[in-house]
Amino acid sequence: MTSDPFLAQEVLDRTLLVTELWEAQLIRHPFVAGHPDLSALADRIGDLLGLFYQQAGHIALDPPAESK
Repeated sequence: MTSDPFLAQEVLDRTLLVTELWEAQLIRHPFVAGHPDLSALADRIGDLLGLFYQQAGHIALDPPAESK
């Protein structure tokens, strides 16, 4: 594992970019919004992206002992 802070920042930045793109282009798309099953799945994926971002942030701020 690596503890390079620039790599952590890059992952956080790219996750934010993907999340914003996901929300703008898919969650808000009329086809998705018009189909409850797709909308629920899109929301769930958005939530998972948020969870990924949070987990990456926690690791970046407090890396596991073996990578310190």
